[in-house]
Amino acid sequence: MTPKGLRCRVMKDLVRPTVFLAMAMLLGACSRSDTNIESLTTSSPHPSTTAGEPIGDKQVEAATLQLKVTECATGLTNRASAVVIDNNSIVSVAHTLEGAGTPTLLDSSGREVSATLTYLDSERDLVVFRLKPGMISGLPLSPEGSDRSVRYVSFAEDDGPEIREATILRYTRLTLDGVGDRAGIELRAPIAKGDSGGPVLDDNGAVLGVVFAANNGTDSGWAIASEEIRTAIEASVQGDLPMLKC
Repeated sequence: MTPKGLRCRVMKDLVRPTVFLAMAMLLGACSRSDTNIESLTTSSPHPSTTAGEPIGDKQVEAATLQLKVTECATGLTNRASAVVIDNNSIVSVAHTLEGAGTPTLLDSSGREVSATLTYLDSERDLVVFRLKPGMISGLPLSPEGSDRSVRYVSFAEDDGPEIREATILRYTRLTLDGVGDRAGIELRAPIAKGDSGGPVLDDNGAVLGVVFAANNGTDSGWAIASEEIRTAIEASVQGDLPMLKC
């Protein structure tokens, strides 16, 4: 167990832990000094089950989107990353939508991607949009694997997604004040603002998790593991949610 007092920075201009009220007010996933990060006691890591040829960088970049939202109170625009899973789900982090209006999704060419909000969970810090099948070729999910040298993708800047190197330090359980227990990954990587929601990839290009926070003053950060993403996608089929508005 790591000591209490570990400080995490959620990748947004400013995220304050608030009471979750309706769907528009979301709790920041990891923005307080009393965040408690507990490590998993695990057996040997499971090998990746991704089959077939490795996914090329062009498909990875095409499956990584930019999520833009405007803060209702300030009018400031915040950017995050998102990823297409399989062929009809777009996954990103929920904390980016806190106090924001209708989100906009953009592909690597800057074109707007039409999608429907189907799932929003502040405890898992995940949001899922439904994409019309066949519009974008998505990436498969990968279980916890033996790879330590991995990559992650950021679409923080308007000039397109960027693939970066990272190292998995450990698989963990992540909580905030005992709330929102979820499977996570600690990474050694220079996580920066706008990287939240970007996919962490195994050697085959399958998604091990999505980035959601950085450790203040360090070159490490955190990702939400693929098992949580799978649960969110499975829950998202229950029906559409109204889009957020200011």
